[in-house]
Amino acid sequence: MAGLLLAPGVQAQETDRMDRERLAAIVREAGLSAEVQRQRLDEALAKASTPRLYSDSLISLREWIGMAEDRPIFRITHNREAAVSSRIHTLLDGGRTALGLSGQGQTVLLIDDGFPRLTHVELTGRVDRRDEFSLQSTHATHVAGTIMAAGIWREARGMAPAARLRSHDWNNDVAEMAQAALDGIRVSNHSYGDPLGWTPDILGDGAWGWMGTPSISEVEDVQFGYYGETARDWDAVADAAAYLLIVKSAGNERERQGPPDGAPHWVFDGGW
Repeated sequence: MAGLLLAPGVQAQETDRMDRERLAAIVREAGLSAEVQRQRLDEALAKASTPRLYSDSLISLREWIGMAEDRPIFRITHNREAAVSSRIHTLLDGGRTALGLSGQGQTVLLIDDGFPRLTHVELTGRVDRRDEFSLQSTHATHVAGTIMAAGIWREARGMAPAARLRSHDWNNDVAEMAQAALDGIRVSNHSYGDPLGWTPDILGDGAWGWMGTPSISEVEDVQFGYYGETARDWDAVADAAAYLLIVKSAGNERERQGPPDGAPHWVFDGGW
């Protein structure tokens, strides 16, 4: 996240390495694809009488955002326990490097499960909410604070305490990343992912869910490490927008062994 602290001074060079025509095409095509996915999802949810989103006891939100090859596309928030380990505080005002960086003049794109609390004392007046129908989110507020809390309470100070934030939900993230790059934004943050393998409380009833494809394997999810459409689309944005730094969580799936042998659990095989 240190890149967002740097003062703007290379905008002309960035424009030279930005493929604006390609980014504009990504905005159009990704937006259309997201709309098709939403329509397919609406049909699937109506048949299954399944909720679109819910939070579990750990305040981790799950949301169906689309369908791909007749399988659901889920998004799940990832916990954020970051700033101290990155030692960003050494670059801020009062840090031992004496650089006094703050993020002044920079805007960060935050894509999350919803929008941060706009009236939060650490964020007030610096969040640009872009999605009219998104929901206020505790997770998005937490991540926004990690990025750019002003430090009214010093222990809460974010990595770029004078930066601004553009907020979107995660339902059209590829197009929104591309548009942000076209608008001159240099950093985007994504503390969410697609649940893989064993996922606890997958449908909100306490039972584990197996996110693998049973027809391929009942014990190993081939999606781990798989280079699919999502990775391709994100790479296309990164390639066309050479100066957009995409900050992406890796997930919280470590050490998840799933339910005990013989315990009931959910498997998606044409339906739950």
